[in-house]
Amino acid sequence: MQSALIILQNDCLLISKLARKTAAIGFNVRHRVSGFGHASAKLAAKMEDVQKSQREGREATIERLERIAHLMDTAVSIPGTRIRVGWDSLIGLLPGVGDFLSSAPLLYYLWVAHRFKFGPKTWLRLIVNQGIDFLVGSVPLVGDLFDVGFKSNKRNADLLIDKLRE
Repeated sequence: MQSALIILQNDCLLISKLARKTAAIGFNVRHRVSGFGHASAKLAAKMEDVQKSQREGREATIERLERIAHLMDTAVSIPGTRIRVGWDSLIGLLPGVGDFLSSAPLLYYLWVAHRFKFGPKTWLRLIVNQGIDFLVGSVPLVGDLFDVGFKSNKRNADLLIDKLRE
């Protein structure tokens, strides 16, 4: 029984790897394995299920990225103006720790880049966007005004969303 579970687990890992590779290059799974009989139909069905869950995972990630960017950069409108600010600008008003704390979403952005295997250029752009926000935002008053206009979280979320939709 235990060896059967190990074999099943290894099959699931193999199916997951195959599904990722076929999704990355755009193959129709059912078409590619149809020549192998009944067992291939089961494998194709499992691979299609994995591909579907990966697509749903991408959509959930996109929604989460949009929500974080909204909260951090555009959650509140300033009355009488078209200017919108978020928690990044408000937390940045705290001397010393504000800009450090508002850089926390960078960890999630880097995790998404790692999870979906985006290249080092994407990682670098994420870090540079947040680094500019952190460094300029650290300057009293000027940095706070800069935070209102630069919106690094929106830039990072848009970068990742564009990559996820490719």
